[in-house]
Amino acid sequence: MIIRQIFVGLLIMGVGTAVLMYSRQLVDNFGRMYWVESKLGSGSTYGVVKLLALLAIVYGGLHLTGLADEVFTPLLSPLRNLFQR
Repeated sequence: MIIRQIFVGLLIMGVGTAVLMYSRQLVDNFGRMYWVESKLGSGSTYGVVKLLALLAIVYGGLHLTGLADEVFTPLLSPLRNLFQR
């Protein structure tokens, strides 16, 4: 269980780091997010991709140390009522 947690955390951090390093190439290959561009201005797709990559790196580090549940449960608990019947 702990080895799986370490492996998944490192994998998420590695993917986030790769996306952060190669965000320009990824946006050039997969295209721009037109909704983001229209709401936030020209060139903001790159910023959103980098922000998502940073969030992935932080989440990977929290998952690696076992703190992901303790951090995200209080943050996301207000949304629980939206998904309950």
